[in-house]
Amino acid sequence: MASTAEDRTCGACGATLSAKDLDRALGVGTCHACGAVMALGDEAPARAPKAKAPRPSNAVIDERHGRLQVSWPMVPRAVGTAAALLAVACAAGLVLTLALPSLHARSPAFIGLVATFAAVAWVALTLALNDTIFRAEDDRLVITYGPLPRPGTTVPRAEVAQLYVEQTNPERFAVMAQLRDGGRVLLVDGLAHRDEALWLEQAVESRWNIVDRPVDAANEVWR
Repeated sequence: MASTAEDRTCGACGATLSAKDLDRALGVGTCHACGAVMALGDEAPARAPKAKAPRPSNAVIDERHGRLQVSWPMVPRAVGTAAALLAVACAAGLVLTLALPSLHARSPAFIGLVATFAAVAWVALTLALNDTIFRAEDDRLVITYGPLPRPGTTVPRAEVAQLYVEQTNPERFAVMAQLRDGGRVLLVDGLAHRDEALWLEQAVESRWNIVDRPVDAANEVWR
């Protein structure tokens, strides 16, 4: 049986193809979202819906005030403890370096040691203290980190065609955004559990009324 427009998606961006996107006379389809051209038969077929992922137990979830905000430690507790100890060690090294009378304050060795200890201590502190804060608003996704400042990510809702989960290595998962222009944005990386990543994906898709469709990603996780 021939597929209908309703069970076809763009293999490039994952957008649902409408009947207007399909030229059966020429045997091609043109995605209205990203402009990709494909031969009919190359579209991504619809899959059975994902099972609903359980609510994460290690995250703080706030659904008040018309938004979804989820926060959790940037790294597992054991890694955070190790990072805190490293920060203390670097701070001690920095103090000792500043106290060394043999190093002139303007010498390259002095400047290099101070910069190294300070940089490593800052990175270690951000790992030890920071939370990842994932916020889905009506018009955008915002990913920030705190309390110590670190660059975050903002993606307008109008640019997002799909969200999906990608397995980055045997033990880590990432939440990705497939954009309407065919690009992709990493939203959250380093999640230890598949269900945590799938819950974030499903929570945003439900909030934004996105129909879950497969994307053209080799490591996509489809529960």
